[in-house]
Amino acid sequence: MKSKLIALAVIIFVLAGFSTSAQIGEDIAPKQISTSDVVCGARGDCQVAMAINEDDTMIYVVWPERDADNQNTLYIAVSNDEGRTFAEPRAIPLTTSPNTRHPDLGVAGDGSLLMVWTDDRTGNDDILISVSEDDGATWKWDNDGDFFNLSNNEGDSYEPSISVDLDGPVVVAWSDNSIDDEINPNGGRNIFSRITFNPGQTDSNVLEFLEASDTLNISRRLVSSIGPPAVAPQVRFDPRPTGDPTNLANVFVAWEQAISSDEEILFHSMQAFSPVLVSDPDEFVDSNRPTMAVAELRNPNQIGGIQAVIAWEERSGSQSRILSSGSTVIERPFTLPGFSKRVLELSDRDEFASNPALTANSIGEFFIAWQSDDLTSSAPTVIKVRFLSNAFSPIIDISERTGARADAINPAVGADMNNVYVSWVEEDRALNRFDIYFAAQNRIGAF
Repeated sequence: MKSKLIALAVIIFVLAGFSTSAQIGEDIAPKQISTSDVVCGARGDCQVAMAINEDDTMIYVVWPERDADNQNTLYIAVSNDEGRTFAEPRAIPLTTSPNTRHPDLGVAGDGSLLMVWTDDRTGNDDILISVSEDDGATWKWDNDGDFFNLSNNEGDSYEPSISVDLDGPVVVAWSDNSIDDEINPNGGRNIFSRITFNPGQTDSNVLEFLEASDTLNISRRLVSSIGPPAVAPQVRFDPRPTGDPTNLANVFVAWEQAISSDEEILFHSMQAFSPVLVSDPDEFVDSNRPTMAVAELRNPNQIGGIQAVIAWEERSGSQSRILSSGSTVIERPFTLPGFSKRVLELSDRDEFASNPALTANSIGEFFIAWQSDDLTSSAPTVIKVRFLSNAFSPIIDISERTGARADAINPAVGADMNNVYVSWVEEDRALNRFDIYFAAQNRIGAF
């Protein structure tokens, strides 16, 4: 490797000085929250999504299940007590299609839950969105239907990412290979995005996205000299009150794109600055599966500034590790941020680390979870979690599955001021059975 990786003891993130005055949370041991064996079309499609509503201590977990008729439906499990208990999972009938997958969730300022997913009921993959105003019990988009087709084109659209600003706007990004004379004339997989600017409104007949003709091709528009494919987008709003929710400079996007012979990680604010290369192009390895969180810094010397943290999976031959880099402090008016090439190596050297998931809570603390295989043994795959705001944070096996036969895969992560919450898929290869699990780790003391 040409660039030097530094230990967490030499932290590069501007993350000191966070308050720890919040109520102490509690550890919650791993528990199954699905009530039947989950059937998945493929291991990679059996993914969970999680959203946290800190105001109401609500936790939402969504995953796909395949039925006997070979149809996929999304299921939702809801907790109203910080994950101590979950209600019986509910099917979301409007999501049923031959290949429903890739759910993602966002919570609006009024508590409404928004969900996006990939769906192929039209004969090709599209990105659909719907809203629930009763914690996932019922879903409705407007008087014309229960969902809205965001992509609505002839290409294949998948991997949606959603972010909801507390002032009301909603933005969704996805990977799309549609040929479009205006935004993608030569085809190829690029990152598309659509946004709504309805401040403070998420109920029916009010939340209206910009016209399909206003869809942005983010990757091609910004780096036209770099060809597709561009995949695996992550989109996030600036978490601070903006005063102008229609300002696209408040939206940040990260994605994976082929550059020369390797895949690299790019970061961009939709209007304020040009794309920033986060991974190191001098390292002849592939950087994949970016995950991003953006938080307001709570250090007294940094109030008003925000930081974006991006983690990704770096693969070289038979090895894979989780790397992470934080931006310089982003102030208003926005200036071009930098990402240190002396990135942090978050995983251990004796593990095959993959599928990272990153989150931040409302007081600006960052947490990461990932999937880990022990390179020195045949032990089952586990889920690990780490607190990034502490330079000496230990790595914790949150799935705690010593001696179990099943693999813990595909984590989703969320956090509030009390706990970090992780949900994942547990796969028993011998029985071809999947289950959905959940656990929590106290953010104070345990890390």
